[in-house]
Amino acid sequence: MNPREFQKVYKVPDKTNTFCYYPFYALVFKMYNNSELSHIAPCCMMHDTDHNSILNKEELKGLTPDQIFNHEKFQKLRDNLMNGVKDKHCATCWNQENQGKISHRMYTGWDFDEPFVPSLKEVDLSLSNKCNLACRMCNIGNSHRLYDDIDKMEKLGVMAQFNLASNNSMISSNLPKNTSENIAIKWLYKNTEKIKILKISGGEPLYDKSVIKLLNKFVEDGSSEQTSLVFHTNGLLIDDQIIDLLNKFKHQMHTFSIDGVDKTYEYVRHLSNFQKLERNLINWFSKSKNIKYFNSNFVLSALNIHNIVDYMNWIVFNFHNKIKCNIFFSSVRPFTRGIHISNLPINYLKKIKNSFLIFYEFFEKIRQKDMSLLNHFYYESENIIKMIDNSIDKNLYDLNKNNLYDEISILDKVRNQHYSNYLPEDFCEILNKIKNES
Repeated sequence: MNPREFQKVYKVPDKTNTFCYYPFYALVFKMYNNSELSHIAPCCMMHDTDHNSILNKEELKGLTPDQIFNHEKFQKLRDNLMNGVKDKHCATCWNQENQGKISHRMYTGWDFDEPFVPSLKEVDLSLSNKCNLACRMCNIGNSHRLYDDIDKMEKLGVMAQFNLASNNSMISSNLPKNTSENIAIKWLYKNTEKIKILKISGGEPLYDKSVIKLLNKFVEDGSSEQTSLVFHTNGLLIDDQIIDLLNKFKHQMHTFSIDGVDKTYEYVRHLSNFQKLERNLINWFSKSKNIKYFNSNFVLSALNIHNIVDYMNWIVFNFHNKIKCNIFFSSVRPFTRGIHISNLPINYLKKIKNSFLIFYEFFEKIRQKDMSLLNHFYYESENIIKMIDNSIDKNLYDLNKNNLYDEISILDKVRNQHYSNYLPEDFCEILNKIKNES
């Protein structure tokens, strides 16, 4: 069955099939060994699996993106997904579906004017680990600012303890350097007209001068008007000059990393400012001419699980009537680190779940009466509940509570912070109890 015939059978990916659109149009360039591409995938979720690259490092040498896309191993992946075979490389989605969650592939579609024929139309890039923030759930592969924390922990002699508590969460072998010399990036500069969707993460894409240089190349080539931009950004660097540049592209479909509101947000996303984020988003909405929709991603951890309802209310109040909103929730990684929600007490998790269900029932009643909320607002209610339920069913508090406390308190120490100044009283009581019992 060829792709065109297959599309007639399956309009969208669902749990009755194994189909996903990404391998039919996308490549991800995020993992490097210095300037050399070390892993390749059609979506970033694949990098979380044991089989995290379609081609190995040796096979990738010297290949351009179009040669990678047309490689026999990519064709094998496409054949598997068209024919009901759960390819091992896509284990992240299969695992999510086995847990009753909505998997990443379920959101994929064919958003192009051309007929459905496999061809490279999207690249998903990370060009460096440069970032303006040092978020608590991040690693040095995504923020160079975390080197400061590592240096301080080493001087204080607590690095080994933090690595044990967080399961080496700050460490990363993916440290992209001189990516402008990479053959895939060089190809991109010469083939901007082929790319219809340009996804860029980091680091923080707007902090990286090489990203701005690439965007200007699309504008100079006359390709920007046919290319949609999808940044994974913290939004704190979007000023008028950036807005003017982004307006030269076909669409903006960014995902903003917003892991809570007010003090919780500023605690999780170290060096941030919540009021500045609000001002930037309002300015971006008012001056942008090509926003297709607004995405927000909330990385769920023990630090912000209490903040879900406030976060939802903030987004609904500020943004739902301006543009279509999609609100996504993902779990902090690695799953075995101290601040994973499975390391919280069961009674605390049940309390959080109950507060969310009260919000959910109330909000859904309102949505049935407000068509703008019903049609223009999506949030992963099922995934939130599933993540909490899984952490209740497979609870690790008794086993890992010291890791929960250590990961939080050690980073507090090197940042001259204390959780009691940012987090709610009932959670602080849990941490204080762990401290007193140890």
